[in-house]
Amino acid sequence: MLAKEIMTTEIISCCTDTSVKEICKMMESTGVGSILVIDNNTLKGIITDRDIVIRGIASDKDINTLKSSDVMTTKVITATPTDDIDHVIDLMSDYQIKRIPIVDNDKIKGIISLGDMSQTYILEDEAGEVLNDITEKARH
Repeated sequence: MLAKEIMTTEIISCCTDTSVKEICKMMESTGVGSILVIDNNTLKGIITDRDIVIRGIASDKDINTLKSSDVMTTKVITATPTDDIDHVIDLMSDYQIKRIPIVDNDKIKGIISLGDMSQTYILEDEAGEVLNDITEKARH
């Protein structure tokens, strides 16, 4: 199975100068835990709800003045639409991440989350294994 067969193509994104407050509102209204940061159709980073807590709220910075560029992860692990899902699973496990943007020629095409994998009957066990790997590695 290929990444393009299970990726979500409806991307929730923002720019590098979007306020963190607005990003929080976007997450709440769309029910997602991550937002891709895209400028000029190019992936610049990813912001998760955890990034906002750790790099924003817990840093004692004024949340009202923070921008996406202040809290985003810039070293984003990505896959391509034609990558085998086993490769995507390995990336998630190796890097302890729950979401992987799918990029083709530096352009964002979609995103795969553990939830996307768990909704694919064949991948339900693999999603559970990745989540287990992530939580086990986080404890050590």
